[in-house]
Amino acid sequence: MHLEQFLRRFESVFRDRSAYQISVGAPLGIIAEAEVRLEVAFPEPVRRFYEACNGIQVDEPALKVLPVTDLHRNGSLIVFCICNHAHRIAFRLDELNPSGQWSIVDAETDYEITLSMASFWSIHLWHWLIDRRMIWRDYWIDETGRQSGGAIDAST
Repeated sequence: MHLEQFLRRFESVFRDRSAYQISVGAPLGIIAEAEVRLEVAFPEPVRRFYEACNGIQVDEPALKVLPVTDLHRNGSLIVFCICNHAHRIAFRLDELNPSGQWSIVDAETDYEITLSMASFWSIHLWHWLIDRRMIWRDYWIDETGRQSGGAIDAST
């Protein structure tokens, strides 16, 4: 799935356009300023994402992909997404993974969600938005408590 298809998919999934907001892409200068401020060089897929879309807000289920200006570094993590008002999704900066990118992890548990930004926005994000699977957990559980893996407490 290309970024353009990803952005258009919101229109088909959310019939009510007031249920979500997609910010226009960030200018290259703003992205460069963020890299200097965060003391990183964004992998190309992260840069392309922010060039196409500088943040996403969905009301239900709650999702916020932070604009590049709101990213903050906390040690070896940059939180870039918040699911369900509480679950912080982050880039792990300590090393590039086998795909040559930063791994995407749960900021609290370090659970590795995926190895690439493209996989996050084309697959995992939709598992949360459509199926309401808790992608930040080792075993996904939807909000009704149904499991797609081993037993864990659905209230967390």
